[in-house]
Amino acid sequence: MQCRMRCIASQSGNSNCSPVTETTNPPIPAERESQHITFTAPPNPVKYGHPPITLKATASSHLPVTFTVVSGPGRVKNDVLTITGVGTIQVEACQAGDPDYLPAKCVTYKIVVEKASQMIDFEKLPAQVKVGETITLSATATSGLPVTFTVSGPAKLKGDRLTFTGTGTVTVTAEQSGDADYAAADNVVQKVPVVPAG
Repeated sequence: MQCRMRCIASQSGNSNCSPVTETTNPPIPAERESQHITFTAPPNPVKYGHPPITLKATASSHLPVTFTVVSGPGRVKNDVLTITGVGTIQVEACQAGDPDYLPAKCVTYKIVVEKASQMIDFEKLPAQVKVGETITLSATATSGLPVTFTVSGPAKLKGDRLTFTGTGTVTVTAEQSGDADYAAADNVVQKVPVVPAG
């Protein structure tokens, strides 16, 4: 808090001196007080896709603290941090001071954002098929990324259409290799016995 001091000087005079008119010194501002920030550690590490994080920090002055993303895949609005990708986010909490308090030293935290995991949902294949039959393969990844298929055995794959060309066992593998934000999913494998037509 800024204090103002006023000094008053006067002299009423005597037989040798006339009275002195009262004078007032200009106000003397007191020095601004220091302050510090307490920044509660945010969760770390987190996975991509983590819900927005509410940042918590207070200043000893009780003045409001502001947050800034210094670097990394994130954005902040007010006190809410939204993760936008994989990497390391550096978040800074600052308090600029006011007429009574000096600026506080900014406090920084780093949040490591790791790739999110994903799973494949591969629609169950028929228990048995005949030579010459064609089926449509269907699989999705929880990440929303496209799933690819590989086939071994007596069959031909064109897009998501699988045609059985001979007797035996056909093995179909559904794969999703991941990207910048998602780790590769575990492959899902299904096998289909193929019997003669007719």
